Amino acid sequence: MLAMSGCASWLIAASYDAKWATVIIIVLSALVLAIPLAKRFPVQHRVDFWLVCLPISLLAGWLTIAAAINALTVLTSLGVIDAAGAPIWATGGIILVAITGLALTAGSKNWIYPLPIAWGFVSVAVAEQADRPMISLLAILAALALLATAGWVGTHRSLLLPLPREH
Repeated sequence: MLAMSGCASWLIAASYDAKWATVIIIVLSALVLAIPLAKRFPVQHRVDFWLVCLPISLLAGWLTIAAAINALTVLTSLGVIDAAGAPIWATGGIILVAITGLALTAGSKNWIYPLPIAWGFVSVAVAEQADRPMISLLAILAALALLATAGWVGTHRSLLLPLPREH
């Protein structure tokens, strides 16, 4: 509920061009979802998976990468990041998000969470391929690492979490 309220608040802050407010709101919204996911809650019923775990995991993953993109966009718009320093900041952002995504995926055994992060990295790769091909390549490598981790966790899930009970 808090993360969804954060998403709505982000839209309002963005419409008023409250740059730092958008960063704070999206980071807090991501944390509100990432912290419970890190606790590795077991899914007991298929209904729990489809109605709780799936949407929360997708939103948490999206907010993870969106928070970094939002922060880098705000820093660029304020002149903190210039053209010369952009590749360094982009590299740092990709590495930070990838490490966060990989750690939370492996720790929580949640194979859904990294999927929107990987999708976001593909978007970054497409956006940067003409001007910054190395950043594009790094984003693709991060996406592949996240997808590989999701695949491993998803195929070994029965070894790591109790299987959902049919009811």
